[in-house]
Amino acid sequence: LYIPGYIISPITAENCGRRPTLWYSFWGSLATSLVLFFCIHPVILYINLFLVINFYGISLATLWLYIPENYPTKLRSSATGTHNGFSKIGAALGTFLTESIDSVHISYTIIMFCTILLVASIASMMLQN
Repeated sequence: LYIPGYIISPITAENCGRRPTLWYSFWGSLATSLVLFFCIHPVILYINLFLVINFYGISLATLWLYIPENYPTKLRSSATGTHNGFSKIGAALGTFLTESIDSVHISYTIIMFCTILLVASIASMMLQN
């Protein structure tokens, strides 16, 4: 499912730059996630989820491009390791938190996801060139 995002990311990153590609991917994920509140028809829901996954794939691939280019050689492996560590912590927490929040109501899960995307969008805007 991430393959279209992985194909789009290097093309966009080379033409627009790494930071704008991160902005577009995070803001695109946020916009398509907010549309999930209003999805009633299953076809629209699946198309929207496909877009969310593709925007996520674009951001993931762009981060794999951005980190090695941004850090000096001595810090590059530490930065990549930190990126991997936080992604695994987020995946573990997301699995358990999503299930516990989802038991209350599904919209709380979407709100949590949108909040994380908003923080990531703002943080990506403050990255250095």
